[in-house]
Parts: sequence; C-alpha cells; structure tokens
Amino acid sequence: MKAETIPVYLCCDENYVPQLCVVLISATRNTQSKLHFIVLNFELSDFAKNNIKNAACANDVTFVSIAPYVKYFSDFPKKQSHISIAACYRYLIPILDFSYDKGIYLDCDVVVTGDLREIYDFDLGGCSIAGANDFHGRSYLKKLGVSHYFNSGILLMDIGKMRSNEATFKLIKKTIELKDNIKYLDQDVLNLFFAGDSKILPTRFGVVSSVFRKNVSSSSIPKAEIDRAIYNPIVVHFTGPDKPWVIPYGVVAHPWTPLYFSYLSKTAYAFLAGDILHNFSPIRCFFWYWKRHLGFFLRPQFYKMRTLYGKNSKKIL
Repeated sequence: MKAETIPVYLCCDENYVPQLCVVLISATRNTQSKLHFIVLNFELSDFAKNNIKNAACANDVTFVSIAPYVKYFSDFPKKQSHISIAACYRYLIPILDFSYDKGIYLDCDVVVTGDLREIYDFDLGGCSIAGANDFHGRSYLKKLGVSHYFNSGILLMDIGKMRSNEATFKLIKKTIELKDNIKYLDQDVLNLFFAGDSKILPTRFGVVSSVFRKNVSSSSIPKAEIDRAIYNPIVVHFTGPDKPWVIPYGVVAHPWTPLYFSYLSKTAYAFLAGDILHNFSPIRCFFWYWKRHLGFFLRPQFYKMRTLYGKNSKKIL
C-alpha cells in the first residue's frame, strides 16, 4: 500500500516555471514514495518542460494542455496581482484522463519540507476535498456563509467523488456567477461549492504566511498544533504578495525563505537568485511592509520568526 504512486497535480504558466521547479525538487527530495506530477498548463515551451522534467528527477511528469478548455476561463475575474487565473485550471482535474481517484494538488508558491505521503494518507471521511485552515477572521466566514475556510494552495481531493458529482463545469459556472462578489477567486469558490463536503487538514500540511506574521488562533485548532506547524511543516505556502522572489532577505522576509533559495539553486533556474537579490530594495520593502502590517515590530511573533529565519539561514545556507 505504501508503495502506491502519489499523483500530484499542479497548474502553471510560463511565468511560474522556476517556482514550479522548486516545488517538484523539494517534493522529490522529501517524499519516499513514487510521485506522478501532472502539470496543467497553457502552451509551455519545450525549454520549460525539459527543465520541469529535470526537477522531478526520477519521478514521472505528464503535461496536460488546457487549450481545449481555455475559453471557459476567459470571463474569470482578475482582482489581485498575486492570484493567477492559471490556478483555476485545477477545476479540470476530475475530467482528466487518468485513473486516479485520489490526489494532491499543490500551488506553485509552496516548498515541500516533509513527506507528501502524510497528506495523501489523511482520512477524508467521505468528503470531496480537504485543505489547511487559512485563518481568516469570523467576519469573512460569515460574509461567505461558511463554517470553516480552507486555503486552496494544498488540497487533498477525492477525485472519484468530484468526478461523479460533475464538479468541473459546476465550479466554472459558479465562478462566473460569483465573479463580482468574491475576493480570492477559486479559493472562495471552492469553499462555497464544497461547504459541508470538506475537511480541514492539519495545519502543518499547508502552513500559510499569516501563521508566521502574527499570533493566530482558532477555536478548533490547538495552539500546540499551530506551533508545531511553524517549526516542523510538511508544506510551507508563501501566501500573499510577499514571496521569496519578492522579499529574498531582510527583517521582513518569510522565515522559510532560505529553504526556497536552497532548492532554487538545485534547478535550471539557479541563476535567477542573483537577479532577485540585485533588484531587491530592502529599504523600500521595509516601508511597503510597514504600510501593510502596521506595528509589526511590536508583535512578539516578529522576534520569534526572526530567530527562526536566522536558524534556517545557518542550517540551509
């Protein structure tokens, strides 16, 4: 049973190929099981595909063109610069020509730090989908009318059930219907569509950036679980606009940023690190971050995360 291949679905356009390569090589280095990476894409170049295959090492990679379906995404809203329409390609997973009835989905802005088998073996309990808590406030959950809200960057899916329920075209239709009333595009739609048919994954299966920025809490998640996720994650998700390739170092950099660059150095895009560092302005970034997170210096969590950043820098780099 443990030798079973784990299908990992990803969505990518040409702009996010370097990040995708980081996901693949980090997943490969930390997962003992055989992986099958299924990359939904629109007109990736042969150069990009070759680099992606190399990052997957000995694992299988299948490229699936969404060209026959691209018309369905033409009316989707584009409200936030760090949210790509390409992420919505995941809607197509249930209708793809694969025999898998269960699978993992990963965004391209993640780095895998543990064995994906732990996520794959999680008991869905009959639900169609599961994702880690996004730690939105109660007001946002109330606005959407949901009891819990999961982040869509790391998902465990009962693909067989989703296929039986014809989820693909229902999700596309719902996105178009709600396009003027949603903030986080497909993530909002997935939470609404699967309300009552979803579970929350353990926090360490998909740790979002807010967990590192502030002292988050949840009535349904013990503090010990959140603390364990910070220091011993399975997948780190660089949510929001402050990605490692946007803030590569400094006092406001994500504490797991060093790991991202460590894996980037093992891909065909290692040369990009120099450009990222050269173009980065720490002073401008500091004031931009201050404006977004007023008073962050006053939070005890800030100093804890600077310590974690320092430890990761020494250990990884």
